Amino acid sequence: MKLGDILFKSLLTAIAVFLIHALLIIIFDIYQYINWIDIPIHFLGGVAISLGTIILLNLLITDQRLQPLPLSIKIILAITVTLGIAVVWECYEWLMGYLNFGIYQESLNDTMLDLVMGGSGGILTGLIYLIFYKRK
Repeated sequence: MKLGDILFKSLLTAIAVFLIHALLIIIFDIYQYINWIDIPIHFLGGVAISLGTIILLNLLITDQRLQPLPLSIKIILAITVTLGIAVVWECYEWLMGYLNFGIYQESLNDTMLDLVMGGSGGILTGLIYLIFYKRK
C-alpha cells in the first residue's frame, strides 16, 4: 500500500472519530449520562495519536522520505505531537462551550485532567514501543 493511501485512510479515520464524538455530544449529550467517559476517551486518544505518529514516522523512513531517526527521537516526537494535539483539542472544547454549543469544559481541573490523560496515553504508548523495539 502506498504512503498516500495510508495517509488518506488515516485522515478519514480521524475525521470519522471526530464526527462520532460530535454526534455523541451534540445530539445524544453522552456526558450527561456517562460523565466519566471523558477520562478513557482522552487516554485512548493519546494512545491513538502517539501510535499513529510512530507508524507515520516509520512509513516515511521506509519510503525513504525521512532519514532514519534514533528510537528516542521517535518517541519524543510521538509524545510531543500527542500533547500538541491534546492542547488543540482542549482549545476546540473551550471554543464550543464559548459559542454555546454545550458545556465541554467544566473547570480548569477538567481541562488539566484531559491533558494529563492524553499525555499519559502517549507516554505509555512510547514506553510500550520502546520495550517491543528493544526485544527485536
